[in-house]
Amino acid sequence: MKKDHGEHNRKLCDKIIDIPENYNDWIVTTAFYSAIHYVDHKLFQIQPLEHGDKTLSNIDHAKRVLGYQSRHELREMLVTLHLKPISIGFSYLYKNCRTARYINYTVDDITARNARNYLSAIEKVCCE
Repeated sequence: MKKDHGEHNRKLCDKIIDIPENYNDWIVTTAFYSAIHYVDHKLFQIQPLEHGDKTLSNIDHAKRVLGYQSRHELREMLVTLHLKPISIGFSYLYKNCRTARYINYTVDDITARNARNYLSAIEKVCCE
């Protein structure tokens, strides 16, 4: 289910790239939200996540058990600890998505291209 949702968002990300107008903020945003679903698929859906002495079944369960306020910050921490090869890309997407959504929607072409490239790497690690 999470993997399918990630693919749905990735397909939209790819369509936005082909639009002649500049929607780089939405490229970054859809890349991040696609990555969220791919990461959740890898962390929780293949098998429950063993984190220290805890077994975590999904992000909401992990949030309750580990006492986090933000699912995004929790997920970033779990990626850093359990999915190191994609942690830089995931953090890049998280940071740039927050900026695009809440601070400044103007995103340059390089940032958008990097976001899509990081999404490809995340998809490869989490879904293959």
